[in-house]
Amino acid sequence: MSGSGASATARSTQSYPAAYGEFRFYYEDMLGRLAVGPMAREIAAAIFAAKLGPVPVSPLGPVIAAALMPDDRLREAYHLKWGGREQIIWQAFRVATGAVARVAPPQVNEWSHARVARRRSAQ
Repeated sequence: MSGSGASATARSTQSYPAAYGEFRFYYEDMLGRLAVGPMAREIAAAIFAAKLGPVPVSPLGPVIAAALMPDDRLREAYHLKWGGREQIIWQAFRVATGAVARVAPPQVNEWSHARVARRRSAQ
C-alpha cells in the first residue's frame, strides 16, 4: 500500500496495548486525533437524507448515529443532536429491538455469517 494511510493501518500486533488501562489511553488518544471534515459531514447528510420514493430510508438514522458516537465532540462535528428527546428515542429503539430479537427467528435477528459459523462449530 502506498499513501499516508498505510502506516497507520499496517501496524504489528506487538504495538497494540497489552492491558486494558493501556488500551483506554490508546483509545482516548486516537479519538482525540479524529477530525471530521466537510466531506464526511456531506456524506453523512446524504445518508441521513436518503429516501425510498417519498419515504425516508431511516428516520432514526441520525439518532442511532448520535447514540453510537463515542463522544460529544464527534456528535457536534457531524451536527447530530443528542438532547433529551434523542436519548428517549434511542432508549425506546433499544427496548423495541431487544423485544423483537427475543422472539424473532434466527433468520431475522442474526447475520447469515453467524449462522454459518455456529453450524461449523457444532460439527
